[in-house]
Amino acid sequence: MTYGGNIRVQRVTYGGNIRVQRVTYGGCIRVQRVTYGVNIRVQRVTYGGSIRVQRVTYGVNIRVQSVTYGGNTIVQRVTYGGNIRVQRVTYGGNIRVQSVTYGGNIRVQRVTYGGNIIVQRVTYGGSIRVQHVTYGGNIRVQRVTYGGNIIVRVTYGGSIRVQRVTYGVNIGVQRVTYGGSIRVQRVTYGGSIKVQRVTYGGNIRVQRVTYGVNIRVQRVTYGGSIRVQRVTYGVNIRVQSVTYGGNTIVQRVTYGGNIRVQRVTYGGNIRVQSVTYGGNIRVQRVTYGGNIIVQRVTYGVNIRVQRVAYGGNIRVQSVTYGGNIRVQRVTYGVNIRVQRVTYGVNIRVQRVTYGVNIRIKRVNFDVNIIVNWVTYGVNISVNCVTYGGNR
Repeated sequence: MTYGGNIRVQRVTYGGNIRVQRVTYGGCIRVQRVTYGVNIRVQRVTYGGSIRVQRVTYGVNIRVQSVTYGGNTIVQRVTYGGNIRVQRVTYGGNIRVQSVTYGGNIRVQRVTYGGNIIVQRVTYGGSIRVQHVTYGGNIRVQRVTYGGNIIVRVTYGGSIRVQRVTYGVNIGVQRVTYGGSIRVQRVTYGGSIKVQRVTYGGNIRVQRVTYGVNIRVQRVTYGGSIRVQRVTYGVNIRVQSVTYGGNTIVQRVTYGGNIRVQRVTYGGNIRVQSVTYGGNIRVQRVTYGGNIIVQRVTYGVNIRVQRVAYGGNIRVQSVTYGGNIRVQRVTYGVNIRVQRVTYGVNIRVQRVTYGVNIRIKRVNFDVNIIVNWVTYGVNISVNCVTYGGNR
């Protein structure tokens, strides 16, 4: 079907089928409603050809082998177990869906070369499953809510952009790599972002994470980045390993938000602008030039580190208003640098050994610095102790 040819169907139902080999050059398939086990099967949609369906519902399948060269698959609503299955979206081909809901599924094998999947809303157990997003392919979703799922692999500059993830939603990503990006505006109400590996300049950028949300990442490595603007209200960021120049950058951790990292190593960085109102940073091991850099720790906040070793660094600009830094063991050329410690703060170090430096610029207003065991060329330097400060 080609050169402006059109197939217009008001309703396809009860096992009816539409099978087309090729839709191209402005040819259109327009269907108002597809329901009750109906199938629309198209081999190729290309050169501005369009498949437009108002509603896909009750076990309906739209199967397209290739959407390419500006071809469009436009669906208003996919619901009640309706499925859109596409093998390849490429060269500016588009899949546009207004709503995927009530167990509706969009399954795509590969989105590549500027192909786009644009979805307004994924909700009530609706799923978007993509095997591979690569070479400038894009998945753009306005809202993922009520147990909706996005499961995907992003690589070679592919992008996933989500405006809001909420109400028990999951974004599960196997690998973000080679400049692939996941950008989320807001993750809230038990929404989850689960990523197996962020590597080779892959980026996860989240504007706000709030209300019991989880971001779980297995490994951030080779310049991969996790950037979060705000972590708040019982939120958890859990990272197994930040290594080889990988970065976890958080602007603010507040109201019981948690950052938990198992290992920061080989130049991996955790950078936090402000940890406040009971926010916690817990790290099991910082080693081989790994860095924890925090601008401000305040209002009952805790930074807990089990072991800092082999040139690992903890740098804190200001610890104030009952903020705590607790380190179990500091060893082998490590640096702990704190610019200002004030207002009932505690710095506790269990063991300091082998060429370690603890440098504190100013200590005042009821501050305690407690070091359990100091050995083998350790330096503890405190610049100014005033107003009931202790060391």
